[in-house]
Amino acid sequence: MPRRLPPAGVPLGGRVLLTALSKAVAANGTHERALRALESRLAVPHVSAVNTGRTALWVALRALHRLRPERNVVAIPAYTCFSVPAAVTRAGLQMHPVDIQPETLDFDYAHLESLPEKNLLCVVAGNLLGLVSDVPRIRQIAAAKGAFVVDDAAQAMGATLQGKPAGTMGDVGLYSLGRGKALPAVEGGILVTRDATIAEAIQAELAQLPPASWAHTAAVAAQMLAGALLLHPGLYWLPDSLPFLKLGVTEYQPDFPRARLCSISAALLAEMQPELERLNQIRRTNAQALCAALEGSSSFQLPQPLPGSEPVYLRLPVLAASEEIRRAALARLQAAGLGASGYYPSAVCDIPAAQMHWSVTQCHCPAAESLARRLITLPTHPLVTVRDREAMIRILREF
Repeated sequence: MPRRLPPAGVPLGGRVLLTALSKAVAANGTHERALRALESRLAVPHVSAVNTGRTALWVALRALHRLRPERNVVAIPAYTCFSVPAAVTRAGLQMHPVDIQPETLDFDYAHLESLPEKNLLCVVAGNLLGLVSDVPRIRQIAAAKGAFVVDDAAQAMGATLQGKPAGTMGDVGLYSLGRGKALPAVEGGILVTRDATIAEAIQAELAQLPPASWAHTAAVAAQMLAGALLLHPGLYWLPDSLPFLKLGVTEYQPDFPRARLCSISAALLAEMQPELERLNQIRRTNAQALCAALEGSSSFQLPQPLPGSEPVYLRLPVLAASEEIRRAALARLQAAGLGASGYYPSAVCDIPAAQMHWSVTQCHCPAAESLARRLITLPTHPLVTVRDREAMIRILREF
């Protein structure tokens, strides 16, 4: 079968797999050591772990609502992972989508500032695709409205703004350890905060979560082994051809499972942490090479990082000038097996099942809606070769 790149991912070596499995079986405090290492890396005093990034956001929202029960509205980016509105819904709260700027993938700050103060519990910063949101500015706006800030760095572990790690600049932050994230551990979510009162509320929510079952842990181990094998470009065609795996499919599912982090993922987190900087540097190198080659293109726009930020480029966002160009470019890139893809299929305000949970009667975010129709993402992970980059550039330059 032809070579096919996955859109995102990190190859796991045999040593990492064996060490993770042995530590998970031994259960010798790996979980706590991994969290303490994260505390040191991020310079935060309170770090907790759960089974997914969605659960981490759900816990964060529940904890903040516990502290301010009179408020129930969560402002979220209008273009973001569907897990974000799903977590808001599962937490029993209402959402207010806020439009974004295609030039930066950050909030449209005029829209954010216009939000009513009444009932606003928190603002969720997106850090989409590893490009850092302007969280200090978000905090200033939120503080004026008496609201918290959740620094959602699910896609941005290792990114920084003015030297501060993404995920640590809000009242509470979170990361995802899912497949395709900066530090993948098959599954997992991390919660961080510097606020002792918020940390206490988080612990009260975590106390209600069940531990991962042995059956689930075994399933995660199987996924780890299968992923390590099938992520290879020579074999990725196999899982990519199986529709029931739903690779690359984004769904709004508020009824998601919630539990604590399983031992396999905790062990993988401990093993992979020292690799984070190296992996992110590879992503940056690939992204910068692609950006340099596409600079000045009239057919494709490259969202720009904030001044003073260091993105991680989980994937490289490329904004086509029209839907027709996007459709044709994606078809060419995918036919060449280059791992290019669209991203989330629509803006949050266009998810029919989520509309009953809006805090407003009408919601229209034109920039986010346009982005959903024109965005292409290019792979930047360690399996991307120089020849892959050249092939991507050659195809995109034809438009």
